[in-house]
Amino acid sequence: MHPRGETVKTLIIDKSALLAAPLGLLKTLDFAFLLTDTLLFEIGTAKLGQDKYLSVEEESRANGRIRANLKKALEEVGNTWVDRESAIRWELESGVSAAVENAPRFNLLETALPLILSCSSGLYGQCMEYEVRIGRLASTAHAPRDEEYFQSVRRLKECEVFDLLRRDHCSPEGRIRIAKEAKDVIGRRAKELGYQVVPSFDPGPGWLAFGMILSKLVFLPWKFWRYGDEPADRDKPANPWFDTDYIAYRAIADGLLSADREQLKLAWACWSEKESSIYYLDTQDHTISQFRPEWPQ
Repeated sequence: MHPRGETVKTLIIDKSALLAAPLGLLKTLDFAFLLTDTLLFEIGTAKLGQDKYLSVEEESRANGRIRANLKKALEEVGNTWVDRESAIRWELESGVSAAVENAPRFNLLETALPLILSCSSGLYGQCMEYEVRIGRLASTAHAPRDEEYFQSVRRLKECEVFDLLRRDHCSPEGRIRIAKEAKDVIGRRAKELGYQVVPSFDPGPGWLAFGMILSKLVFLPWKFWRYGDEPADRDKPANPWFDTDYIAYRAIADGLLSADREQLKLAWACWSEKESSIYYLDTQDHTISQFRPEWPQ
């Protein structure tokens, strides 16, 4: 059975759920979906290596795969996507959360699809260069001055690390701290870029600016606990970083649908007030259920 309710929830869907769901399943759900720039980027670079340029044959295969996945997204989860730069700029210049109906939204059919159809190996190269940069961020090792903290995190049990993240970031004090950092850090960077920042820019938990800061604050403790100083994903080091983007976008949506249980645990740790709207897609029996973390005994 799939979740149903009287009120339609808006969910963020990640690449794992979109690609793993059998054809036809997602459009039977009583959810609205908001696609993200992270999802479109991951669709556009899936299975691409680190080579800067593709042969004609490789480019043709990549374009075919990308078109098929975008067609699935368009037909099964909708035509609306959000771009973080446009959304955060809206928040900066309007002083209103990007969750509201009139915040910037884009049409998949009119924007992403034409871009993909005009792709070239040079554009793929630019995408992969960006992924390499993000991969370096995602592979950060701890600083020598943080050795005591690093070792304390490494010793935690699974249930302890996620409970710690939840206590640190979902408490009233944690929410205030994150909101202040979002206002200070994003506001300062925006002014450096020449954006207008209105006095009412005051991002709380329902703002994308808040979600972006929150998701990055939980990344390193989680990464250090799980992987130490090693890359979190040796094949595509940027992937774990992108996973936290989906968690960030929950700030302007009700919930999240994913087939990645590790990502859902992080969503649980970041959004205690929205834990009933975290959904897991089982890739074996293709059922969708409310996610509840289960810790090893």
